[in-house]
Amino acid sequence: MENDLGSTGDPGLDRAVRQWLDFDQNAKTAACVREMVKNGAVDELKKCFGARMEFGTAGLRAAMGPGVSRMNDLTIIQTTQGFCRYLEQCFADLKERGVVIGFDAREHTASGGSSKRFASLAAAVLISRGVPVYLFSVFTPTPYVPFTVSHLGLCAGIMVTASHNPKQDNGYKVYWENGAQIIPPHDKGIAAAIEENLEPWPEEYLQSIQQHCFHREVNKCSEVKIVHTSVHGVGHVFVQAAFKAFDLRPPYAVKEQKDPDPEFPTVEYPNPEEGAGVLNLSFALADREGATVVFANDPDADRLAVAEKQPRILPTSKSSQMITFTFANGGVATMRTSGTEPKIKYYTELCAAPGNSDLNQLNAELNNLVDAIVENFFQPKKNNLTPRPDS
Repeated sequence: MENDLGSTGDPGLDRAVRQWLDFDQNAKTAACVREMVKNGAVDELKKCFGARMEFGTAGLRAAMGPGVSRMNDLTIIQTTQGFCRYLEQCFADLKERGVVIGFDAREHTASGGSSKRFASLAAAVLISRGVPVYLFSVFTPTPYVPFTVSHLGLCAGIMVTASHNPKQDNGYKVYWENGAQIIPPHDKGIAAAIEENLEPWPEEYLQSIQQHCFHREVNKCSEVKIVHTSVHGVGHVFVQAAFKAFDLRPPYAVKEQKDPDPEFPTVEYPNPEEGAGVLNLSFALADREGATVVFANDPDADRLAVAEKQPRILPTSKSSQMITFTFANGGVATMRTSGTEPKIKYYTELCAAPGNSDLNQLNAELNNLVDAIVENFFQPKKNNLTPRPDS
């Protein structure tokens, strides 16, 4: 199984667990599943993955926790995706009328689940499809949901509650446009739609950026190892998702910096452009994993620094961002990027041998050197570089 987990000894259970870990984005429930596999808790895993909750006229109701038989982030997303698809089939004006969502006050610390969280996830799914959502801002009595459906003329309502069930339970009730709980055949239609929409839908952003993926087959076979750090910011989850969208192997995440933390405990200044001071943990992880590339986002993930491990062939120094080349004929070329504009600057000189004072010959030799550097090093045609206009 993936993530260096051992097998449960049950191929069907292994497949269910593998799919869960592929789909689940909740760190607590995913970690719980990995721990059960690691500890060989096969009986408990079978309870979590043995049978999916059955959607009926009363919706869903089960204990909160990991797995397809429990109420959790992933099963809420899957259920709402199916419900949304079914509503799209039933109502041509769904995107004009919309849906209301309410929730009670239940929470489950161990799995990170709560009625409010589940309601927000359901709302996000519907909004991603352009469906207007009326989401109560605080917990509310169940009757408020069917009242709102009727009062506002909505297509449906969702109430996240387990009513009078034990505290570890939660539920997902559905109301139709008439303000009543659903009746057959709607329950069967919704259940079938859920089964057809188990994989979480990609975000619009992730769908959109895939138009820029020109080498998907190459990506699938790439063995390049990459380290990524979000420097205690928000980038980790989204970078992992972007790599998956491009069929690239997931980057190694710098554990100490991957989760948002407003204290920025491992860095003095969380700007990846600061270099080694910010990237020390990334470089250490790259050395341990044999990675040759490091990606680093700043905390709001709108800035990206990239470092590639290469043999020390360029004559640079720790105190300079310039690259200087010295040639056998006495030529010296120094190159650097501009700090204020998108351009490359270079400076050249020719240190003539003693006794060689033919200025025309020296100028011609220096010009030839410059032309060779521009053509072979900068490669302006390949890199779409434009020379500075003659002044």
